[in-house]
Amino acid sequence: MNRLFKALSCMGTRDMVIVVDELAKLSDNKGLGVTIVESDETGETLWAIDMRACPGLWIDAFPTKQEAIELCERLGFDWSE
Repeated sequence: MNRLFKALSCMGTRDMVIVVDELAKLSDNKGLGVTIVESDETGETLWAIDMRACPGLWIDAFPTKQEAIELCERLGFDWSE
C-alpha cells in the first residue's frame, strides 16, 4: 500500500499530495538534496524534509527527527541538517 505524503509550501498557500512510490519515479531521486528542519509553522513542532531546490516545499514532516532521517535514508536522499 502506498503511503501518501502532504507537501506544504512554506506560506501554506497550496498543498500537493505525493505518493512515495511515485516520488521515486519523478527522476532519479538518489541524491535528491533535502534538508531536515525543525518547524512549528503548522502549530505543532515537526521535523520537515525540505527540498533544497525549492526551499519551503516540504516532502513530508514527522513528530521526530529520527523518522525524517529514516525516510531520507530509505529513499536515498542527500540530506543534511
